[in-house]
Amino acid sequence: MDIEALSLPIQVGDKTTPNRLVNHPMECNDADGFGNPTELTLRRYRQLAQGGAGMIHVESLSVSHDSRGRKNQLEIGERNAEGLAKLVRSIREVNDRSLIIFQLNHSGNISNADFSKVVSYCPTDDPSVQMLSDEHVEGIKEMFVKAAGISFQVGADGIDFKQCHGYWCAQLLRPANVRQGRFGGGFESRTRF
Repeated sequence: MDIEALSLPIQVGDKTTPNRLVNHPMECNDADGFGNPTELTLRRYRQLAQGGAGMIHVESLSVSHDSRGRKNQLEIGERNAEGLAKLVRSIREVNDRSLIIFQLNHSGNISNADFSKVVSYCPTDDPSVQMLSDEHVEGIKEMFVKAAGISFQVGADGIDFKQCHGYWCAQLLRPANVRQGRFGGGFESRTRF
């Protein structure tokens, strides 16, 4: 197996990574009560940056404080911009060549009911889950748009729109989303978001 290719740069959009190694997003649940990075978070990402990977994914940043999967999950909103800018600066002080990608997420119906609202667009038999309207979905879409803008404002090189593991975006895509509405039912509607 030829692993020399791992050390070669690669073009990603209009940016170039110094190599093809990637630190994947791993949630560590060490934000403060407002979703801002703590000193522990900053130290962890500085250590990752020392490894020299060409791309560093910053773990799942919740676009919604009201619907989170973890109590101390990092968040992205106007109130978090300063903390996230500090995180980007921390990484770049150690390694200014790696691309920094923010993973944007909404927990949807796998939010933790102990401290946040469990919400769904897809039909569910669970009466404790708040069913969302098309208008609610449009509001969540705006949260993602705003989060993408903040990502670039604070210095990230790109975003990862999280659509896996049963989180909000994955829920909408699933064939189980049979709800008749703008974002459910047929494939075209399920992919509209």
